Amino acid sequence: MLSEYKRFISYIYAYDRGIKSKNVGFAKMEVRDGECRITINVKGAFAASGRELEAYLFYRRQEKLIGIKIGSFSVKNGTGEIRVVTAGGNICGSGFTLEQMNGIMLCHSGETARVYASGWDDHGVIPENFMPMNDRAVSEVALTVEKEELTAAEVTPVMEAVEEELARLSASINAAQSELESLMPEQPLEIQSEQPEVRCVEETERIEQPEFGHTEEPEHIEQPELGHAQEQEEPMPEPELSPSDRAARVHNGLWGRLENIFPKVVAFEDDPEIPCLKIDLKDLECLPRENWGLANNSFLLHGYYNFRYLILAKMGENQYMIGVPGMFHNNERFMAAMFGFDHFKPVKEYKPLTGHFGYWYQWIAM
Repeated sequence: MLSEYKRFISYIYAYDRGIKSKNVGFAKMEVRDGECRITINVKGAFAASGRELEAYLFYRRQEKLIGIKIGSFSVKNGTGEIRVVTAGGNICGSGFTLEQMNGIMLCHSGETARVYASGWDDHGVIPENFMPMNDRAVSEVALTVEKEELTAAEVTPVMEAVEEELARLSASINAAQSELESLMPEQPLEIQSEQPEVRCVEETERIEQPEFGHTEEPEHIEQPELGHAQEQEEPMPEPELSPSDRAARVHNGLWGRLENIFPKVVAFEDDPEIPCLKIDLKDLECLPRENWGLANNSFLLHGYYNFRYLILAKMGENQYMIGVPGMFHNNERFMAAMFGFDHFKPVKEYKPLTGHFGYWYQWIAM
């Protein structure tokens, strides 16, 4: 339990590509009557000037630093400050207490090369091991506790089960790394758009070229007489497309090529009209480049190595998702949301969902 009054200060250091350097500020924690006041002050963080830093408290889960976002603030001329007031026994609705936290991480969104961090336990801070828990995961965990009115004694086994599952997931991912490397091609696979007209012209030009050393004069082609305008039909100009129409044409063209490559499946019995494709892990590189990072998503790998496939689905106009097969459980929901898969669609409608098969999914760029 938290004591009635607790106060401590932790110094913040700059980390550049994992190397700890100068002190750039401090964080002050103060807990009184269950209320936690957090003050973070940076000075000399010139690399962050003119940008916004996201502030996280983190706790250690195996080698990972799991971040709970507490806010964000702007830095001007290397200086910035944020003050947060939250419940000491439920940091920003996460279900975790201040006593469970191990440090602070300040970073720009999506960046880990240059961060500012402070740790107050006996372990070092390794920025590349930082993993932010997204807002949806935090809110859903808090909502589950509130709706089911769980006591502290009931919540603890749930969190312990999640911790064990994360440890198992980490072990399975490490064991699968060699297999993953063998599946992934050395060079990214790029889908080339078909250009039959260009290929036909090239073939014609090769046929009409005389062989090397051949001296036969080419057949004379009669040219039109000077002074006579050559009559030709002017092509009709194509109607100008709006930006949304152009985007739709690009999306539909890529999806059409994927449909010609991968097998079609009916993934959802209640919605059989949803176009779905069954893909392998290595097929992620057929998607646009911004999706390639999914090949390193721990939850996706966890689901893939359990079921040996993934799905792509077109859910609407220019709306696409990637689905990871799995069973619906609260522990699984917690982990899926941590890794960005904060939606679940069962193969058909079940009430309740617990224990039924379906797909954890997230929207992707196409």
